[in-house]
Amino acid sequence: MVNKCIFIGTIGRDAESRKVGDNSVSEFSIACTEKYKDQEKTEWVNISMWGKEGLVKHLTKGRKVFVEGKMQTQTWEKDGQKRSKTIINAFNVQIVDWGKDKREEPINRAEAELNNQMMDDMPF
Repeated sequence: MVNKCIFIGTIGRDAESRKVGDNSVSEFSIACTEKYKDQEKTEWVNISMWGKEGLVKHLTKGRKVFVEGKMQTQTWEKDGQKRSKTIINAFNVQIVDWGKDKREEPINRAEAELNNQMMDDMPF
C-alpha cells in the first residue's frame, strides 16, 4: 500500500516551529481551493514538517506551496473525550511563487527556477 499525498495551496498562517528533542517541527495550514463553474470550495490541510529550519522563515501567510507527504491521524483524549485530527507529515515542501513577492528573494535562484520548472512539468 502507498500513503502519499500531494497538495498545491496557499499558506493560511505563518509556519510555527518548536523543538522536539534534538529536532524541530514546523506546523502550518494551507488552503486548497477548487473552482466549479460559478462555485468555489476550499479545503484546509494541516501540515507538519520535521527539520528544514532554513525554509521555515519563507513559509508565510499567502505564499503558494507544493507539499508532498503522507497522511496521518493524531488521536488524544481531552476532558474524557477522544479527539483526533488528520495532518500531512510533509517530506517535500517547495515554494512555487518565488519572485512574486518583491520583499523577499529566494536563497538560491537556481533552486527556485528548478521548482518552477517542476511545477510546469506537472500533468495537472
